[in-house]
Amino acid sequence: MVASFHEASFHGALLGTLAGDVLGAPFEGESMAMVQQVMPDGPWSVADSRSFPNAVLAAVELGVDLGPSAVGEYTDDTEATFSLAESIAACRGVHRRHAALSMARWWARGARGGYSGYPFAKMAALARGASVDETGAGTSAMPGG
Repeated sequence: MVASFHEASFHGALLGTLAGDVLGAPFEGESMAMVQQVMPDGPWSVADSRSFPNAVLAAVELGVDLGPSAVGEYTDDTEATFSLAESIAACRGVHRRHAALSMARWWARGARGGYSGYPFAKMAALARGASVDETGAGTSAMPGG
């Protein structure tokens, strides 16, 4: 089956999200000044696979701990994007309760990390069966959804 232009664009956007998250994960939360020290040629140089090991080595030399699981892995940002996309496709639009439960299902399958205490507690409550209204999940991102 050949994908329509819109389906192909949607798939491309998801793939771009994943690629950007994987490439940026080691530097998540770091300042632009630190990233510029690690990659003086700019972050786009990471796209050349020969530059990435140099960036990792430069970070180590600067005392920046990239974490052993950060290099080459996606984060909770990709999980959140994919779970929302899954929900939008299933509901043919944004539905707050379904989106929150979709995110909780992705979280329950084994969160990749990066969830702070606040969303972690909400995902755990949803996974235990709490209602979306009880947890307040999705209220700030999708009001009235």
